[in-house]
Amino acid sequence: MISQGTPGQPVPSIWDQTKSFFSEVPLGSRMILIINCTIFIIQFFEPAVTSRFSFYAPAVINNNQWYRMFTSAFIHHGLLHIFFNMLWVCFGAKRLERYFGTIAFIALTITLLVFTGIVMFLIDVGLHYAFGNFPFSEYNSSVAGFSGVLFAFMQILYAGIYPGTHINRCGMQIPAKLAPLLLLVILKVFMSGSSFFGHLSGIIVGQLVNWKILRWFLPSQGCCESADKCLRSCTENMNSYIETSPDVSASEMFGPKPCLTGIFSGRTTGGSQRQEINVNRFEEFKDSDKP
Repeated sequence: MISQGTPGQPVPSIWDQTKSFFSEVPLGSRMILIINCTIFIIQFFEPAVTSRFSFYAPAVINNNQWYRMFTSAFIHHGLLHIFFNMLWVCFGAKRLERYFGTIAFIALTITLLVFTGIVMFLIDVGLHYAFGNFPFSEYNSSVAGFSGVLFAFMQILYAGIYPGTHINRCGMQIPAKLAPLLLLVILKVFMSGSSFFGHLSGIIVGQLVNWKILRWFLPSQGCCESADKCLRSCTENMNSYIETSPDVSASEMFGPKPCLTGIFSGRTTGGSQRQEINVNRFEEFKDSDKP
């Protein structure tokens, strides 16, 4: 069956539908798309970039190439690799940006990128020195991709913002807070080349944020709002820029600090209250759009 659109109106072209789709992606998420796609194009014309900037534990230790822990997030091994990662940015990461605001989302992304790389390094090196080259060791493997950060996003979204909801997949009701762990296992079973410890690092870092352990590495809500004011003259006509929420959105994640309250300073405990507070600001968070 082919949809003919509304009677009397032309069916939008694929190009128009694509533009409409990407127009709904907020600014911070667009930046992630642009940076990753640009670097992937550079990889295509200069293949040495892939091996030079991927995460490789022996090179980090023996050659002091510590930058690999962070640059590897922007390196991808193939078209499908970057396609599926960027697809989740379009559908999943944008939810976090709408929830917290663009400045807060960018700060969160940088923090997750840094700590995911550090945790992945500690896991790989720790397991190598404890157990040697065990069957699932990734110590001598080249690891790359933005999916570590994406797993951290998922952990924050599903276990931090919507912990009491369920995801309907294949007729099964799956607790949202278990979705990242389930996806971690499924990817490893059906895609043996995926980085189990890289993805696990993202889940761990995301949960550290949920447990408010990393809150001191994030800017305060006041800083985010000040940045919004400074940028307002440049962004007032940009629909893709989302200002920091004055209610609970950013204070949940970026506290406790002066002028901050929220779940990470102990004021609320459940996802349902946060979800209810934000529903007026983000009407797109309807039942059909929740995880």
